[in-house]
Amino acid sequence: MNEKLLLKAIREYHKFRRNIRSWNRALAHMASPISDDYSRAPLSLDSVAKSAIGQGIHDHQDKNVPAYYSTFCGPTSRLTFRPQKQMGAYPKYFVSNNPKVLQIVNAYGWRPIFLDLPISSNPIESAHQAKIAKAVPHLFPDLRQHRYLIYVDDKQGVKPDRIETDLARLKSERSPMAAALWSHISGNILLEYTTGMLNERYRLQSHHMARYTMQKLAKGAQLDHARCFATGYILRDTEHPLHDSLSRKWYDDIMECGVLCQLSFNFLAQEHAEIIDLPPLKAKKSFLEHGPQS
Repeated sequence: MNEKLLLKAIREYHKFRRNIRSWNRALAHMASPISDDYSRAPLSLDSVAKSAIGQGIHDHQDKNVPAYYSTFCGPTSRLTFRPQKQMGAYPKYFVSNNPKVLQIVNAYGWRPIFLDLPISSNPIESAHQAKIAKAVPHLFPDLRQHRYLIYVDDKQGVKPDRIETDLARLKSERSPMAAALWSHISGNILLEYTTGMLNERYRLQSHHMARYTMQKLAKGAQLDHARCFATGYILRDTEHPLHDSLSRKWYDDIMECGVLCQLSFNFLAQEHAEIIDLPPLKAKKSFLEHGPQS
């Protein structure tokens, strides 16, 4: 074959493949419009506390009884909730801005807490809405009445005996928070950033994460850090003197950094040794084999 014709055919083939990728992205965006362009103002703590969180307690509980909680925000079709057979007898709460989702989880024994924010078709905005309950649960009266809170990502479960062991450590070390480490990331916070780039909703916020990281480094933070947290499993002592301020600081950092909340939590834990680390929940994998958490 004529070399010029061969080169032309190769170039046309690459162009065709690029078009296929573009069409696939366009179709995916039509089905799930994802963008970093959404208003942060309604998600500020002041705005949320005033208008999105109810102030009444629906079911009074003994404050010394620990409680589970989890959260999901967004359309029902994207619900990631997985019912867990092995959970302890503690009360379970679920925070969502979607009434249908709250009906579904209530059928599995989770007590609903409504977050009065609009349901968004944008996965990044929905993920940001879910960070409210994850980072600052003490703003919710139903959760605040429990001294000890156990946050579990709605896609995973933790065995009751593991939880009892970790609660005992939280109490004995008098810590405001305890969180599980990653099994596959350690030694450098930058690995959290690179792992996040495998997920489009994190990749679209990469400029926020880079700017936030550079600001932290300018203030004396270090990338080299042995403790890299997964944040899908967090224990809290809401009566600890530092609990509320650390929670607010984490959420304020999420507002700056974006929805890859592990990145901001890692810097928070670097600044506050009071946050204790727990063993990973899962067996060790390479970070390319393990997708980032929400």
